[in-house]
Amino acid sequence: MATVLLAEDDADIRFLVAFKLTQAGYQVRVFGDGLSAVADAREHPPDLAILDVMMPGMSGLEVCRELRKGTATAKIPVIILTAMAREADITAGFAAGADDYIVKPFSPRDFAMRVHAVLARVQADAPPQSDVGPQSDVGQPSPAPPAAAGNAATPAAAGVAAAGRPRSAAIPAQGSSTSIPAATDRPSLLGEVDHLTARRPGRCGSRSLPGRWAAPAARPGRRRRRTADGGRRGVG
Repeated sequence: MATVLLAEDDADIRFLVAFKLTQAGYQVRVFGDGLSAVADAREHPPDLAILDVMMPGMSGLEVCRELRKGTATAKIPVIILTAMAREADITAGFAAGADDYIVKPFSPRDFAMRVHAVLARVQADAPPQSDVGPQSDVGQPSPAPPAAAGNAATPAAAGVAAAGRPRSAAIPAQGSSTSIPAATDRPSLLGEVDHLTARRPGRCGSRSLPGRWAAPAARPGRRRRRTADGGRRGVG
């Protein structure tokens, strides 16, 4: 809840303004002279000061200048509320450091809206407060994931090995250092061909050497010899 300091020497206007501010949800501290207003503002700085110009002891313009001089009160927004409506008076009010200038008589609704506008403008100009603490990890790089131990085989490679294939023939995982098996680790191509093309016994002969066929044995039968006229005839 915002606190408003009101300095007004007219009791009726002071009561009306205090009532409208309280109805709008503000906490109001009221004073009838400028000296009391300055002393209270220095001790308990308000969120907003509403000052009349014509007051006993110290005018509203002098109060505004005193507030601007103090370190704790220099940023307090000030609204001048007065019946002095001449252009020179309005200029003097802003020159003293006022944030707004309202001329009497005024509309209570317009008055409440202008008070709200001044407070909203001050809050918008205030620097944002950061919630990031000194030990915050914001902006720090995230830690790298731990490296996998060894060259772990992928699930697909594990399935191939379980089916009976050599584990060295599995496709290496991406980024691993698994090497392609040497030719000596592969099954003999010649042995594979011999196994697939082995002939049954008794059909065109048998093998005498691995991977090669022997000449078929001669079947017993009639011998032939060449005759004088170039022909052949069986013998025996």
